Parts: sequence; C-alpha cells; structure tokens
Amino acid sequence: MPIQTFEEIIKDIDAKKFQPVYFMYGEEGFFMDQITEKIAKEALPETERSFNQNIMYGGDVELADIVMAARRFPMMAEKQVIIVKEAQEVSGIAGEVNESQRAEKKENPLTLYLQNPVESTILVINYRKQKIDKRTRFYKALNSNAVVLESKKLYDKKLNAWIERYIKSKGYTIVDQAVQLLATYLGNDLEKLVNELNKLAVILPEKSAITATHIEENVGISKEYNVFELWGAIAAKNVTKAHEIAYFFSKNSKDHHIAVTIAVLFNSFVNLLRYHQLAEKRVPVNSITKQMGLNYYQGKDLQTAARNYPKSRAVRVISLLRHFDARSKGVMGENTNVGELTRELVATILYY
Repeated sequence: MPIQTFEEIIKDIDAKKFQPVYFMYGEEGFFMDQITEKIAKEALPETERSFNQNIMYGGDVELADIVMAARRFPMMAEKQVIIVKEAQEVSGIAGEVNESQRAEKKENPLTLYLQNPVESTILVINYRKQKIDKRTRFYKALNSNAVVLESKKLYDKKLNAWIERYIKSKGYTIVDQAVQLLATYLGNDLEKLVNELNKLAVILPEKSAITATHIEENVGISKEYNVFELWGAIAAKNVTKAHEIAYFFSKNSKDHHIAVTIAVLFNSFVNLLRYHQLAEKRVPVNSITKQMGLNYYQGKDLQTAARNYPKSRAVRVISLLRHFDARSKGVMGENTNVGELTRELVATILYY
C-alpha cells in the first residue's frame, strides 16, 4: 500500500474509504490527532460506537491486548474501531521481538496480525516517536497492508505553505507578511496556529484577505512593532528607527523575546549572503528573488540590505548573531538582561 499524505488520508476518510490499519508515527502530534478524531467520528454511526469503538492508552495495555481486540468481530455492526493512543508506551508495538520470542523463534504478534488484518476492524495506532526501523519484517508488513503516515514537524517554507493552505481551506486568503508574523511568533505549534486561525475565521467576514494588522490586533502580537520591521530598519540602516524598535523590544521582552529576534535576523542575513553569492554570478535581481522563493517586499529589503552590508560584513554579522545567541542562553556564564542584550545586539549590528 503506497504511503499517503495527510491530505490524501483525510480525503479517503471523507469518502468513507477506510483501511484495516492506520499506523502514524513521528514528532508532530497534530496530524495524528486530526486523523484519529476524523476516523472516530466518521467510521461508525453514533449508535454503534458504545459497543464497537474502543480507545486504548499505551501505558495501560499490552501488545497482546491490542491484537486480541483487533481480532474480535464487531457486535451487530459491519465494523469496529480500535484506537491506540500513546502507542510508543507499548512494548513491541513497532515490531520489536523480546528475548523469549527470539529464543522460541516467534514472530511479533502485531507483525503477524498485519500480514492478514481483520477486514471488519479499523485499527488506529498513534506512535509518537520520530522513527521506526524500516528494515524489519514489521515495516514491510505495514507497507503492504496499512496506511502509514510519517508525521513530521513543519519548518520554514513548509510551515508557511501549510498556513496558506489551511486558511484557503477555510475560504480566506492571507498576505505574506501575515503568514510570516504567525510563523515567527507562534512557531510550528500547529494546534496553537489552528486555534488562532479559527478565531480569525469567526471574527472576520467570509472570503476576507487576512493582513498583518488582523494578526496584530487579534492574535496578541504587538501593534507597535514586529521583528520584520526591525529587520527592515536594519537593512535600510535606519539607525533611529532600529534603535527605537530595539528599545521597545527591550521593554516588552516577553512578547518580543531575543530568541525570536535572533532567529529572524540570522535567517535574513543568511539570505543576504546567498543574495550576494548569486549577484557575484551575475544572476539578474528578479531571478535572484525568484530562485530564493522571496516575495516582492522580502526582495526589496534584501536589495536594500545588499547596498548597506557587503558580503564580508554579512558573514561577520552572522558570526555575531551566533555569539549573541550563546550569550542569551547563558553559555558565556553571564547573567545578562535579555532586554538590554537586544539593544546591544542591534547597536552592534549597525556599527560592527
């Protein structure tokens, strides 16, 4: 059975196309939870769930209990649903064989089940670990007879693209700066992002274009300044504005933590370094921004920064940001006020 994406699995569930086994693993719990909840709601009519839907928790059951439950037949229904949450707590759930099984040359019980799963059972396993061994008989059995989803954390452009897709699925559009604000201030906590985006869907009229102002006013991000305005001021060498924003951040360090500031500035200067490298190869400006996947405003900021920060200086600033990152985490053994450190960082970049 081919490995499916989250969207493909959801589409099949909506079409009532259920498979005998769903095995989901990885560090991003959001996708697992969404699929599990969807199956729990869609696979059985509500009247059949009390007898034919069983939710198990890894810390409370043995592997034999899960396999035994999966082998049972439904009670006065066509299907039964067995959901195993926190499955990583179950010994052998990922095909491991214990010493006694190895001595007796016995197969893992779940591997055996996967070779011939019961058609009337929908077995859903949430295994919250990053990896499983793909060289085993267990994984081969999974690939043959189960829907397998590797649920990965989303980062950078993938996170931004996911935010845009989610908003579009709700009937809205969103501008690039608003996407950047959400990704920077809320990070890749998809559950938190969905909560905030759903809140916007309630507040705003249908088919609205979500802007940075909407995010600032409704998601708890300061309307005064944000880290992208700081980058814009630094890129333009607008010393007065950069110091003004840095001072504001220093007085509101909970909402504008230095870790976020350093991360955004680091990525911006790394992009600037790449910009210089492409410019040295005489790549046209429009082609540079297209190759780097930047929008119009990001491209304009980089063009401005390239005039003010030559390649050698961009390299020094990247090194400087690493140094301040270490200081902010206490690696240097100093007890520095993070607000003051933000002001020092901005001043050093401007005059370095």
